[in-house]
Amino acid sequence: RRWRMDIRTVLANRPLTGCWLAAFGACSISGVFFSFLPLHGNEQGLDVGQIGIVFLVQSVANALSRIPFGALSDRIGRRKYQALGGIVLITLSIAGFAPAGSFFSFILAGLCLGVSSAVAFTSIGALIAETVLPRFRGLAMGGYNACIYLGLMTGAVALGPVIEAVGFTRGFLLAGVMNIPLIILFAWSMLGYRGKAARDGGV
Repeated sequence: RRWRMDIRTVLANRPLTGCWLAAFGACSISGVFFSFLPLHGNEQGLDVGQIGIVFLVQSVANALSRIPFGALSDRIGRRKYQALGGIVLITLSIAGFAPAGSFFSFILAGLCLGVSSAVAFTSIGALIAETVLPRFRGLAMGGYNACIYLGLMTGAVALGPVIEAVGFTRGFLLAGVMNIPLIILFAWSMLGYRGKAARDGGV
């Protein structure tokens, strides 16, 4: 029965659930990128090689940016602001694919998505560890990973019919708009949070 109490305690942790929602939302719209960018790019005249380069730019930018932004997050310690800025930029980057009509514009949006993902997720992961006591961290990180993969699945599956109905341009724009409520919920969850939960005996 102890694990049930632990789950209830963790679910009552507002900053933690805010981080989970932020990860879910960011991954949901990223799922639209991974699933539908090839079709969107092809519709805009990109060939297979160019589409592959867009994915390459996004992934390399994400990987390389994690090191400096992770270090910045540790040095400054204002992780909630960095996470908020990151998920806002992810949302804008996904919406930026909507008007993209050239190879350069796709590359630019992919670069922005990669960098903004690094900004957001380095801070969200660190925030989750801060918001709970050490004995809850395994459960907290498990929920975080679940939100990541559920988000990727949701973006690919749930928004597929929507994109089919409205087209790729409006679909990418709509994906960005749909993440705004989760951004607001994350910002609300961080009101008053000072990163002292583990030190002060919080959840």
